[in-house]
Amino acid sequence: LFINKFAKKAKAIRVVNKKQTPEFLIKSGVDKGKIIYASSAYIDLETFKPLSLEKKYDLVFAGRLTENKGITLLLEAVKIIKASIKNIKLVIVGSGPLESKIKEYIEKENLQENINFSGWLATIGDVAKIYNQSRIFAMPSLNEGGPRVNLEAMACGIPVITTRVGIMLDIIQDKENALFIEWSAKDIADKTILLLKDNNLRKKIAENGYNTVRQFERKKVIRNYAETYQNLLHSS
Repeated sequence: LFINKFAKKAKAIRVVNKKQTPEFLIKSGVDKGKIIYASSAYIDLETFKPLSLEKKYDLVFAGRLTENKGITLLLEAVKIIKASIKNIKLVIVGSGPLESKIKEYIEKENLQENINFSGWLATIGDVAKIYNQSRIFAMPSLNEGGPRVNLEAMACGIPVITTRVGIMLDIIQDKENALFIEWSAKDIADKTILLLKDNNLRKKIAENGYNTVRQFERKKVIRNYAETYQNLLHSS
C-alpha cells in the first residue's frame, strides 16, 4: 500500500540493483517504466587493490554484527571447518549488538584460536590491508543492496563467497567470479574448504572478480549517478 501510494506520484523510482528490487517493485504494482537503475556501489580502486602481503587469515568478514549479516552462520561454519582444518582462521572486521553473544559462542565452542576480532579499523587503507591478508572474503547476509564490502574485497584480488543478495545477483557468475553460498553453515563450510584446497579455482575466481569490479570505479559511478538525476530534472 505504501509503495503504490507514493509510486503513483513519483516521476521515477531509483533502484540500486537490477534484479532483486525491481522484481519486488513490479510485483507490488509499480509501473516498470518508472524504475531507473543507478548504482550506489562505487569503489576507490586506488585504495582497494591487490597488495603483496603475507596471508594471515583464511576467512575475513566485514560488517556490522547484526542478525541480518548472517554472522552466526559463519561462526557455525568455522566450527564445522575446524573438524577438517584444525588451524582455520577467521578475522571479523566490525562491531555491533551481537558482539558479546558472538564472543560467548567462541568461548563455548573453544574457537578462541580460530576467530580474531579487529573491531572497526581506523582507515579504509587498513581495511584494504586486512582483505589482502586474507584468502577468502565471506558474506552470508540475509539481504543487502550491495554489499559494497564484497566489491572492495574483489578489487583487492581475493575470492568472495556470498549469498544471493542485492547487486550480487546482477554481477556474479557462480564459480567464475565468485561462489554463491546458501544460508547454511554447512554450505558455507563446504565452499570455504573447496576454495582453500583448490588453488587454481581460488586464483581463477580472484582474477575474474578483480576484473568484474572495474565497472564500479568511483568517478565513473558518481558521474553516472549525477547524469541520471540531471536527465530526470530536464525530462518532460
